[in-house]
Amino acid sequence: MHRQVQFWYTTLARGVLALFAGSAIWFIPEMAGSLLLLPMAVAFSVLALAGYGVIDSSFIFLSSLMTRSKLAALALRLQGVVGIAVGVLIFAVVYERVRLEWFLLLAAVQALCTFVVEIVVAHQTHSHAKTVWNYGAAAVAFCFGCVYLVLRFRFADVLETGTICLFIYGYLLAFGFFQALTAIRMLYAGHHHLRRTGGQSSKDQKPSTNHMVLRPPDVPGEEGLARQALSKRLLDVCSSEHL
Repeated sequence: MHRQVQFWYTTLARGVLALFAGSAIWFIPEMAGSLLLLPMAVAFSVLALAGYGVIDSSFIFLSSLMTRSKLAALALRLQGVVGIAVGVLIFAVVYERVRLEWFLLLAAVQALCTFVVEIVVAHQTHSHAKTVWNYGAAAVAFCFGCVYLVLRFRFADVLETGTICLFIYGYLLAFGFFQALTAIRMLYAGHHHLRRTGGQSSKDQKPSTNHMVLRPPDVPGEEGLARQALSKRLLDVCSSEHL
């Protein structure tokens, strides 16, 4: 149970990180719309998105150590290692040659990796409600991945830089919101389950108050009173005859 709590806290951290990176949607597209600020917007986006990819992939690799499923752990580690390698490669080797539309492909890959991980987690989950949630998340991630693949290979050449920034940072906002919402939901469900099971166990350990209630003394009914009166009269008659 402790590992699961750590896993969902790590997922929550990933969601907050994506929300923080996606908040650049409020100013980067406007910068990209200006010819003077366009190079700065592109450079900032490349650095910010590459940094986000490295940190997020580190969280993914860390979360692989917190799951019991070997298959899920393998998928998370593979996703984490590939993400870190791509981020470091962008920083160290091809920074000056990076084109912003490449991140549409990275967003698609991340979404499709999320799709695979959610399917694996759903197969390892025994709760029906959680399984439905995982399959829903997988479906949303798959749709995002397909849309961004189409954008990258069919429309990247005609999209303006500001529009590409809107798609990328909009995806990060949606992804971060969903990750944070999923983590909060799972943490709340786990906390509620612990409270319920803890209260049930303490209730079972306490002696039942029903058994502790003292039974009232038996009060004779009408038949009992009649029998007592009859017995008293017989005793009186016998004693008088004896005298």
